[in-house]
Amino acid sequence: MNARRLIVTCIAVFTALTVAAGESSSVTDPAARRDGVVSYTIPSYPPIMVNDAGDEITSTVVKDIARAKVVIRLRVASSGVVESLETPSGKSTLSRYAADAAKAWTFEPADQERTVAITFLFEGERQSKCDSYVDGRYESPFTLHLHLLLATTYCFPRVDGKPPEKECPLHHELMTVESVPVFYGLIDFDGPAEAQEYRAASAAKFPYSPHHMLGGCTLESKRFAEVFVCRICRRNEKWWLVDHPWYRP
Repeated sequence: MNARRLIVTCIAVFTALTVAAGESSSVTDPAARRDGVVSYTIPSYPPIMVNDAGDEITSTVVKDIARAKVVIRLRVASSGVVESLETPSGKSTLSRYAADAAKAWTFEPADQERTVAITFLFEGERQSKCDSYVDGRYESPFTLHLHLLLATTYCFPRVDGKPPEKECPLHHELMTVESVPVFYGLIDFDGPAEAQEYRAASAAKFPYSPHHMLGGCTLESKRFAEVFVCRICRRNEKWWLVDHPWYRP
């Protein structure tokens, strides 16, 4: 399909996807251990931005993901578990996620109860190729630096770090994995006659020679996708285009 005939007729719908953080785990970071932290939980970091009016807007594509410093004060029992906590005023989404994570922190036992102030620094967006996740780095005392890593590519699942193998059902040859752009929006699947002719030829002679992937109406951070490409399909497409020079996929 000709990319220039991509018709975006839908309004972009920004999904309120929350990139889940990891479960609470034992601490191996020397700085955290010196602070008496036994385990901590990295909070979720929802992809939100704050507009000029101070309102939160969910988005997975904006570059100015909300940043914030959230301090949670904990009342820690002598056993090392959190008894209660004090959260900042207001209804900030990041404050809520920070508070939920702070409840699960555990500390070394002590002779008496104590108060601990945990600082969560939500430091914005970074890019990751295949996986979206929250990256956390501990800094003494009791500070967690957080980045929201948003995937840029729809990737095939890996087995031992490698993408799966697949054989072209038409030419019975192992295919390669390539990266192509993702187009979002509603598509005019009818199109002009030459586009229909190309699609018919593609289905019959070169079904695995993709040049893009359709991502649907909902915009996401992913701008590329891994696809299977057959060497013979690609060759057959080139020959077809030589015979039909007026059309470009």
